[in-house]
Amino acid sequence: MSRVDSALEALYEDASLRDELRDDEANELLKWAEAELVKLDTSGATDADFESKIAQLRQLVRGMNRFVGRRAEISAQGADEAVNRLTEQASALGYSLTPEQLAQFGAQSGAADGVSAVQGLTKLISSAGGAPSTEPPPLPAQAAEPDAPPPPPPTEPPPPVPVDEAAPPPEPPAEPSVGSLFQKLWGHIAPPADTSPPNAEETDPHGP
Repeated sequence: MSRVDSALEALYEDASLRDELRDDEANELLKWAEAELVKLDTSGATDADFESKIAQLRQLVRGMNRFVGRRAEISAQGADEAVNRLTEQASALGYSLTPEQLAQFGAQSGAADGVSAVQGLTKLISSAGGAPSTEPPPLPAQAAEPDAPPPPPPTEPPPPVPVDEAAPPPEPPAEPSVGSLFQKLWGHIAPPADTSPPNAEETDPHGP
């Protein structure tokens, strides 16, 4: 028989864990205790640690049994001995509860049915922590590597050198006309002067 089976058998045979509850209420409480027992087993605890935790779990279940069975008598001020004892029993298993939380719950659940009261109490305790997690502890953080310097910003290519548009080629000079050539040539070459003596006939048209 495994240690879990032995612990479960002892859990269900202990009448002091349910003597304040009806059968349906006791079944609800023991079902929660069974789930917590399995978590303790899978947490990797040694046999000695497991036996110690099971003893603490049974004390907590016994206190929850009495708390629910006598919830109508619980003071909302949190000064009841039952509230303080249950807080200590829960703390032994890692549940972070305060007497004020338990007292307030007891006052609010006074008129509720027993099954609902058990469910509310187990939910309240479970939400405050509990049995060690089955996940392996996180590895120690490694020293952070220095951040690499950011890459230099991309350099923009230099703007293209503006290329002046080629000036249009000069227009060729207009070819001179034939008349202007002749006139230019005539200006440089003057006609020869007339050196012949005047004709007598032409000078005296009427004669002697």
